[in-house]
Amino acid sequence: MITSEHELRALCQRALQTKRVAIDTEFFWERTFYPQLGVVQLGLSADELYLIDAIALPSLPGLGGVLADENTQLILHDAVQDLQILSRHTGSLPRNIFDTRRAAGFAGLPSTISLANLLQEMLQITLPKGETRSDWLQRPLSEAQYEYALDDIRHMPELCDRLCAMASERELAEALAFRKAMENSLVTGLRARNMQGQITYVNPAFCELVGRPASELLGRGVPAPYWPPEMIDEYQRRQAVRLAGRTLPREGFESVFMRPDGKRFPVLIIEAALINAQGVQTGWMSAILDLSEQHRVEAISRSSQERLQATARLASVGEMASLLSHELNQPLAAIASYATGSLNLIEHPHDQPADVLPDMAQALRRIAEQAD
Repeated sequence: MITSEHELRALCQRALQTKRVAIDTEFFWERTFYPQLGVVQLGLSADELYLIDAIALPSLPGLGGVLADENTQLILHDAVQDLQILSRHTGSLPRNIFDTRRAAGFAGLPSTISLANLLQEMLQITLPKGETRSDWLQRPLSEAQYEYALDDIRHMPELCDRLCAMASERELAEALAFRKAMENSLVTGLRARNMQGQITYVNPAFCELVGRPASELLGRGVPAPYWPPEMIDEYQRRQAVRLAGRTLPREGFESVFMRPDGKRFPVLIIEAALINAQGVQTGWMSAILDLSEQHRVEAISRSSQERLQATARLASVGEMASLLSHELNQPLAAIASYATGSLNLIEHPHDQPADVLPDMAQALRRIAEQAD
């Protein structure tokens, strides 16, 4: 146990060099407004553990510098009460804290878990509980008190590492689950290929698009199983252009894929270079859209447009026919009138005046003019 100021200051200097210390307090709190601090535990590693006599060193000289050093990580469990006590004795506020109880909450464990339960859960270590209500102001401390106090900090660095790893794994799992949910919700097919043209990734939408499971697609090169046989040569030439590093249009290009039943369908392919974290191109990422519905709508639109054009042409022909009929009706009506008059003169010659022949000649000339 550290009982002199010289020993404590030397220990604090070593703690500052270690950059990470486990710390805990043992106190007695009965019939007093503030808890009476008895012992401070300080651990530099699992094998280098110290007890500081807070009765002999009430101001804890040098420990305030460790608490206030932002480069030194303080590992505690349920740190609030311990830090209040230490701050009252040292006059320093902590700057860099790792609270294992709060970290347990981020790792998916109860955020109110005790140290004993946390050690049991994470490290399968069982702590004795016999000195929980012990008198930490008595001197000398018993052997059981020594062991109890040291056990509280002995496993804290390992526990800290395990909790950090567990929290990172949980964060990664959540990120992967989020990414998977996004992939499953996409209706756009995604496909990645390496620089040799082999498929390295497909999302569920792409598998559904081509009607094949991922196991049949991953690792496949050219020709791809969804290429129509009659277009393999053209697609291979296109593939050679891509692998040669030539830039493809950002607006994409249309192509035709084939499902296992032989059905062809049009697609729009938009491709971009796949760049890794070092800035090196490792392949190509493609977004594929099924254009079948779009082409169907376009065909319906073209058919409707053609019907409208045909109707317009028929309307134009009708108008022309009406105009022509009007133009023909007038002379034909005149011809009929003159012809009827001429017939009356011929059929009833005795009822006509003697000079009717000039009138008949005039009517016949009118008929001839209208016929022209």
